[in-house]
Amino acid sequence: MIGHTFSMNNLVIGGSLESLLYSYITETPIVISKPRRPAEIDEVHPSLNFSFLGYRPEEKILSLQLWDRLSFLLSLSGLLLFPNSIENIREEAGRLHVSTHNLGRFEVTFNKLKRFDSQLTNFAWMHDWFAVRSGGKHDINELEDDEYLANKLVFYPSKRIGVRGSMDVVAITYLKIDQIYDIEYSEAYVSLKTRQMMKEAGIRGTSKGYDRYRKRKFDPIKIEHLHRDVSEQIVPNMTLGQILDLPRNTKGKLWKMTASLFRRQFPFI
Repeated sequence: MIGHTFSMNNLVIGGSLESLLYSYITETPIVISKPRRPAEIDEVHPSLNFSFLGYRPEEKILSLQLWDRLSFLLSLSGLLLFPNSIENIREEAGRLHVSTHNLGRFEVTFNKLKRFDSQLTNFAWMHDWFAVRSGGKHDINELEDDEYLANKLVFYPSKRIGVRGSMDVVAITYLKIDQIYDIEYSEAYVSLKTRQMMKEAGIRGTSKGYDRYRKRKFDPIKIEHLHRDVSEQIVPNMTLGQILDLPRNTKGKLWKMTASLFRRQFPFI
């Protein structure tokens, strides 16, 4: 039994950063079919201007931070339909049938649907996050090699409670979707590869004093696997730059609400 029917002229369906930005710029309702949150270390290209969302022109913007801000604003404005509650979506003849986690059933009718995130490549980025227990004191930001497994390491200041002045690391692997559960891509293999790359780059473990020849001694590099994220590669329907070039309604409700929330950042207020 359908609980409620929503009718609208235009509708966006997606879950990527591009789909959220398109919904915001055009003030079009959006249904997030599958949340596609960016990786924690991904950054927005510095040439893109998001000052209208409260960011300073020279500010480094994390893609995940932007995704969260857009979803918050869309939810607050009522443009994000069924936030954090969709279990299943089925589309047929100009309507969506939506089931929610609390057993609700809804129908969304529309005249025009803008679909994002439909062009998948069957490839993905796999991010393995490690706490560096010994070997986090260095000034290296990135390491890369030509192998298929963990071919890029990105070091970042540890966010763990009680840890100061030490770097943790994320290992990034680009692979086919059907390879994700192969043994050679397991956490154990990624851990071995990560330690190997760190050691070959001259990174050492925690200093443990000097030996009898007055040569400094170091503990082995120690890393602990925290979690793994997998992000499917998508060919976006529109780039962020193309979406930013679309006309904006600077007198609309959403624009005014954003200005009110981030007033200190707006040079035109």
